[in-house]
Amino acid sequence: MFKHLHIQLFQSHEDTLLYFDNGVNVIFGLSQAGKTAIARAMRLLIDNRPLGGRFFSDFAGDQGETKITLGLDESKDISIEKSIRINKDGDKQVIKTSYKIGDIEFSSPRDQVPDQVVSALNISELNIQRQFDPPFLVSASGGEIAKTINRITRLEEVDEWVAELTNEINAGNRDAVRMEGEAKDLIKELEQYGDLYETEKIVADLKSTDGDINSLFIKERDLDRLLLQIFETSNAKEKLEEFLPVERYILKIEKLQFDIDLFDELEKSLVRIEKLKDIIDSNEIQLRQLTAVSGDLDASVFDDTAYNTLKRLLRSYEQSFDDLGQKKDWLINRKNEYLAALEEIKKCPICLADIDSKHIKQIAKEL
Repeated sequence: MFKHLHIQLFQSHEDTLLYFDNGVNVIFGLSQAGKTAIARAMRLLIDNRPLGGRFFSDFAGDQGETKITLGLDESKDISIEKSIRINKDGDKQVIKTSYKIGDIEFSSPRDQVPDQVVSALNISELNIQRQFDPPFLVSASGGEIAKTINRITRLEEVDEWVAELTNEINAGNRDAVRMEGEAKDLIKELEQYGDLYETEKIVADLKSTDGDINSLFIKERDLDRLLLQIFETSNAKEKLEEFLPVERYILKIEKLQFDIDLFDELEKSLVRIEKLKDIIDSNEIQLRQLTAVSGDLDASVFDDTAYNTLKRLLRSYEQSFDDLGQKKDWLINRKNEYLAALEEIKKCPICLADIDSKHIKQIAKEL
């Protein structure tokens, strides 16, 4: 039961408070007195209609709040508040819409009513009679009367439930018929597998055989991997065997390189000996000249120890020079053998890469 209706800043109502009595309440008055605005205010609270801000009262100026409050028997009020302002173009715009039940506020989408408010109001079109509407149920058809009674007694929901259950039962019956047909077809197909027990044995044997085959595949893969390793090891061994003669030649080359280094040192010594020989020859000439000039001096005065020493050194250097010549010939022979070995194996003595005659000539030039 409604106790009162409070309308604030809605169309022609700046601040209107209406009290309701038990039974039927009739709102009457002169034309343009705001009777329709009261019905519209109730619809704004119940349905959140009309939308927009055109219902905003001109009493508020450029901005304000339209508020509709309905008092209930349960000593609590239900209200809707719409914050509205006028933009630069002079149009009224809704900024915010909120509902309240007592002191509890509920937000809602722009054009909907919160479920809590709908449940608390419990109002439908059956509860509202507008001006010029036909008398309630007097001129309605039998079907409309029954439908209205069902809505009032909530039998309409029961009818919907019965209709849904009937649809589900019919669907279940159709599925049952379809499944019976499918079951018959399956039975006919199963009759073709009367020897299924023997087939199961065959399948089990096939599974066992398949497992054995998989095991053999694994062993085959392992054997292939081992054979590949053996093949790679064999190739590596053959390559090592190919390089064994090269290794011997490398040892010879290292010895020849040592002899070549020794030859270089001897050759440097030979150059120094040649220089000493020239010095000795020059000193011998000067000594002879000195001997001829001082022939009348006492022979006992002259000491030829240094001269004899130089003579011995000269003979020693001449012998060393002859030895160096022989060693030089020997080193030349070793060099020729070294180059012949390179011509035979066609391998670089450093990196063991393949070489040709052009590379061998370059090596001979650098020796």
